[in-house]
Amino acid sequence: MISVTNYREFNEEIDAPSVVAAVSNVENPHKRQILDYMKSFEEDVVCPIKVQDAVTGKSTEITLVYYTDGEFIWDERDIYHFEKYNISLNEHFLKKVM
Repeated sequence: MISVTNYREFNEEIDAPSVVAAVSNVENPHKRQILDYMKSFEEDVVCPIKVQDAVTGKSTEITLVYYTDGEFIWDERDIYHFEKYNISLNEHFLKKVM
């Protein structure tokens, strides 16, 4: 499976880019369609922890849940940060959704 993001705060890869550096004021013109797609799948794996906002460091009330469409994998951290901070997602994933 291919992850829709590659940020060190999500996968602990030291060499991966930081979510903080990926924050953007520019919203993807297809943001609603992308979010609808990401939120349309049933829960694949549910973890008993809450999503942490990687920008503020604060905990949210959102449970960490993983989703997959059979090719790509993402979780609530990806959805939360894309929705709130316009972080970049995998280009191949975006093309698939479009």
